[in-house]
Amino acid sequence: MFFILICVVVGHTQMTQSSALVQGYMNKKVQLLDQIIERTDELKRLHELFPHDGSPSEQAVYCRDKLKEQMLAVREVTDQAEKVVTHTVWPFPKYDDILYIHHPESDNNTAADTAASSSGSGKLATRLVEVN
Repeated sequence: MFFILICVVVGHTQMTQSSALVQGYMNKKVQLLDQIIERTDELKRLHELFPHDGSPSEQAVYCRDKLKEQMLAVREVTDQAEKVVTHTVWPFPKYDDILYIHHPESDNNTAADTAASSSGSGKLATRLVEVN
C-alpha cells in the first residue's frame, strides 16, 4: 500500500512538472506571437507616417532611422518564432531551405530530386513538394 501511494505521489509530481513544461512552452509561443503582432502593427503605423511630401533625403533618412529599425525588430522576433514553430505550419521557407535547396533551371529535376541528391540523406526532400 505504501509503495502504491509513493507511485501515485511521484506520478502526480511528474505530471505536474510535465504540465508546467508544456504550459511554459505554449506561453513562449503565445508571447512570441504577441510580440510579432505588436512589432508588425508598429511597422504598419510607421509606414503610414512615411513623409510622402518630404524631400528624397528626408524620405531616405526616415527609412533608415524608422522603417529599417522596426523591420529589424520584426525580424528579431520572427527568427525566434521560426525556431519553435514546426515546419509544416510555418508559412515561409525556413533558412535551411533557402540556403541548401537550389532549383537548376536547365535541369528537369524536381526540387525534391535536387534536395535528395544535394543533401545526401534525402532528409530535406521529404519536406518539399514538386515544383513545375
